[in-house]
Amino acid sequence: MPRLRILSAAGLIAVLLLSLFTPPAGVYDTEYGGRSPKMVPTKPGGVPSPAPTPEATFIIPTPAQSPVQPTKAIGPTAPPVPTRRAEEPYRITAYPTRAENAQASARFATTIVIGTVRQVQPSRWTTPNGQRPANPHAIANSQSIYTPVLLDVAQYLKGVQPQAQLLLFAVGGALGADYVARSDNLFAFSEGERVLLFLDAPAR
Repeated sequence: MPRLRILSAAGLIAVLLLSLFTPPAGVYDTEYGGRSPKMVPTKPGGVPSPAPTPEATFIIPTPAQSPVQPTKAIGPTAPPVPTRRAEEPYRITAYPTRAENAQASARFATTIVIGTVRQVQPSRWTTPNGQRPANPHAIANSQSIYTPVLLDVAQYLKGVQPQAQLLLFAVGGALGADYVARSDNLFAFSEGERVLLFLDAPAR
């Protein structure tokens, strides 16, 4: 019996950046005893100056601060990295930083299927005509390489479709001297291979 291989789409990593803010000296907006505390100017060295007032006065010393001196760059700045020539090979290998999580993949996938790979078609670029862009090394380039894969569906586990076959767009592939790949070969398919796939519908 052929072995079932499980493949999932790339997961989502959310990074939450927490910043701590300290109120500047002279600001104190918390009410106390029904009165808004007042800040008292301070002398150099953080010594508060007297400020008689009929209301309750809260004195919060502030440390003396030295004026910030502007900094200057040391040594010459590095020259910008030149764009590689268009004729140079485009070779990208992605190295995943974490293992795929089946539960997360199942939650985010629009379709989950079990099937057998019928055909692995020639790789192509994501350009409208499938051809290599003018210069894939250009900073503005958003094109990449993918491989069409025809799958015979044995069972839909989520997102049932009427089709008995699905045409998949697997990230990566090779075209001449150019290639895009993952270090773990997650999206590399072989004809006759039986797979469990977590799929995302293409953006329209």
